[in-house]
Amino acid sequence: MAEPYISSALDIAFQNLSPKIREIYSLGNGWEGWAQVEIALGFKTRFALHEKSLALKDITVYSEREKGSYEGSAKRCDFLVTYVDKTNNKSTMLFYELKCMRQNQTLAQFTGGVGEDIDKVNQASPRDEWMASAHQVAGWVIAITVHTGNPDDDNINTAMREIAAKKGIAWWPEFSRSITKDNVVRVWLFKRDFK
Repeated sequence: MAEPYISSALDIAFQNLSPKIREIYSLGNGWEGWAQVEIALGFKTRFALHEKSLALKDITVYSEREKGSYEGSAKRCDFLVTYVDKTNNKSTMLFYELKCMRQNQTLAQFTGGVGEDIDKVNQASPRDEWMASAHQVAGWVIAITVHTGNPDDDNINTAMREIAAKKGIAWWPEFSRSITKDNVVRVWLFKRDFK
């Protein structure tokens, strides 16, 4: 399986930010908005690095945060990435739901929120215009856990496996992994293809 662009964008976004994430995490408040921006910048960097490659030279990439993505609903995804192949005008629409673990929430609260995002994607009806015109449409769940060396760290991995089993999904094993050199930040990825 080829590495999904989200995996390399996450690596670029967070690989050297462990100290900052530890500080943000210790504040106890949500940090998803900041993470969305870092991921968007990771996508931008990912494509800038490969802009001159033959595989991507005819691809235009757009990234938007908090985009209305669900037909018949005011619900928004955390961010949307659109790829347009200029040679054939085919587009790929990828919408993402993001959950970032916070220090001031219980593990059950965090996995409950992750479960809600899994349900949101699994029960989604992507926008009709995407389904009619896009070559590919997929929804993703990205869950980011923070492992600070406390005894609960082992429980995090167990809880993430349990929420996946409860929701009838599987995390992508080769891409659900630590994304920082010191193993503080771990990402869990789930994808649902609609088209």
